[in-house]
Amino acid sequence: MGRGATAFVAWVATTILASGIFAGYLGRRIEGQIASRGETGLMLASAIVALVSVVLTIRWAAGLGRAEAASTNAAAAPHVMPARRRFLLGLLGLAGGVLATGAATLVPNRRWKTITLDRIRRARPPASPAVPPAAWAGSRIAAQRRLGRTDCRVSDVSLAFAPGTDEPLAEAIAREAIARGVDAFVTWPDGDGGRAQIGLGRAMAGRRDALFVSTGFCLAEGHLPAGSRPEEYMAAVEESLRRLGTERVDLVQIHGCNSIERLLDPRVHEAFVRLREQGKVRFLGVATDAPNLELVAHGALESDRFDVLTLAHHPGAWPELPERIARAAALDVGVLASDPLTGAIGALPDWRPGGSESFAQAALDLVLANPGVASVVVRIGRPEALDELLFVSGRG
Repeated sequence: MGRGATAFVAWVATTILASGIFAGYLGRRIEGQIASRGETGLMLASAIVALVSVVLTIRWAAGLGRAEAASTNAAAAPHVMPARRRFLLGLLGLAGGVLATGAATLVPNRRWKTITLDRIRRARPPASPAVPPAAWAGSRIAAQRRLGRTDCRVSDVSLAFAPGTDEPLAEAIAREAIARGVDAFVTWPDGDGGRAQIGLGRAMAGRRDALFVSTGFCLAEGHLPAGSRPEEYMAAVEESLRRLGTERVDLVQIHGCNSIERLLDPRVHEAFVRLREQGKVRFLGVATDAPNLELVAHGALESDRFDVLTLAHHPGAWPELPERIARAAALDVGVLASDPLTGAIGALPDWRPGGSESFAQAALDLVLANPGVASVVVRIGRPEALDELLFVSGRG
C-alpha cells in the first residue's frame, strides 16, 4: 500500500473514532458530566491515531516531492517547485482530514446548540418593567398543587437559583421566598459550586419539615457519569445534605440527563434504593433541558421508576412535550416545568409590553394553565423578583 493510501486509511480511522469516541466525549462534557476513569486512556489512544494520520499525511506529501524531483532532469530542475507542491498537497490532505474529523465530532452534537443553547440557555425573554406596579408588592403563594404519586402538595411556583448565586444572596432569596409561602426548591450543586445550597440550608433552618427540597446526583464540579459506583452516587447526595444542613431531601434527580444509559444506569438506581432505606431521600426524579428531552422523558415514564419529571417547558423545541406531560399525568408522575420564560418566547406572539402583566407573568400563566404541571420552576437571582413572579400564583 502506498503512502497516500496509508494516509487516507488513517484519516478514515480517525473520522470513525471521531464519530464514535470524540463526539460522545464532547457530548458528555457539554451535558456536564465529569470524565470517567476509562475515558482518559481512550481519548489519549484516539489522539495518538489522529497524530499518526497527520504524520502520515506529511510523509506522503514529502514523498511526492522527492519522487517529482527524482523524475526531473537537471536542466528542468530550476523550473519545478517540489517544495511548494509538497506544501500545498500536505495542506490539502491535512485540511480534508481535519474537516472530516471535526464534522464527525460536531454534527452528532449539533442539537446542543440549535435546541438547548440557542432556545434555552442563550434565549433572552423581554425584560421586566423597570418600575414594577404597586399591586405586585408583597405578592405571595396563593395555591398549591399535588405532585403526582409523591402525594405532596407544593406551591404552584417553586424556585431554583440562578447560576453563580453565592451563599448570602441565596439565603436572602430563600428567606424572603419562604416567608411568602414558597415551599419547593430545586437545587443542584454544579451550577455554583454548591454555594446556593449552603445559603438555602441557612434559610430553612428550623423550617425544614415545611419544605419540599431536591438535589441531584451531582458533585460541585459536574454530573457523575453512567457506570459510577453506587457509593459515589450516594456520597454526592450526602455532600448536598451536608451543604443544605439537613438529614434528608425529598427528591433526588438525575440532573441534566440526555441519554437512556445515564437515566437507567442500574448503579444509580441501586444508590437511590440504599439512600431511601437510610431515610436520606424520599423520591426519584429526572431533570433535563437536553436535546434528547423527549426520549429521556419517554424512557422515564416507560420504566415506571421515577416519581417526578423536571422538564424544560419549551414545546417549540420539543414538539412531543405536551404528550409527555399528559402521559405523566395519566401515570400519576409529578411534573415540574422549568425554564418557562425562554420556553414562552415563541408561544406568546401577541404579547406586547405595557399591558396588564409582564412577559414573565404571561409565561408562568401559560405553563400553569396545564393541569398536568404541578409547579413551575423559576430561576431567580434577586429577592425583588418575587413580587412579579408570585403575583401569578393561584391564577392557573
